[in-house]
This record gives sequence, C-alpha cells and structure tokens, in this order.
Amino acid sequence: MCNGVIKRFKIKINKFDFLQMNRIIIINENYVNWKNIVN
Repeated sequence: MCNGVIKRFKIKINKFDFLQMNRIIIINENYVNWKNIVN
C-alpha cells in the first residue's frame, strides 16, 4: 500500500516538473523573440 502511494506521488511530481519545464522553455522562447523584435 505504501509503495503504491509513493509511486503515485512520484508520478504527480514528474508531471508537475514536466509542466514547469515546458513553461520555462516557452518563456525563454518568448523572451528571445521579444529581444529580436526590439533590436
């Protein structure tokens, strides 16, 4: 039972990290595009 809960918790963290990573990548791309437009 404990192992199942830990596995589920790890999966949730992995999904969250993936979403955060995607958000950071999108922000970086937007920042680069914005710099190119300004320059």
